[in-house]
Amino acid sequence: RGWCYFLSTGDDGRPHAVALTPRFDDGSVVLDVGERTRANVRERPSVALVWPPAPGGNGHSLVVDGDADVHGESVVVVPTRAVHHRPAP
Repeated sequence: RGWCYFLSTGDDGRPHAVALTPRFDDGSVVLDVGERTRANVRERPSVALVWPPAPGGNGHSLVVDGDADVHGESVVVVPTRAVHHRPAP
């Protein structure tokens, strides 16, 4: 699937989720994001990415935790952990 959810954390501790199309560069995930997301990443660089199940696939989502850094108007995420997550029975 070409898009994912990008989750950062706001000043109030609440999650901030946006749907984006990532690019991949030498093991990192690059996303073009808005100012609010960049501000969240500057202050709290631990983030998550979620690729929902593909239509007609096995029902598994891909969940990736990572450390993010702001580069211009983009965020670069270095994955630290990933899991294929199956739906609950």
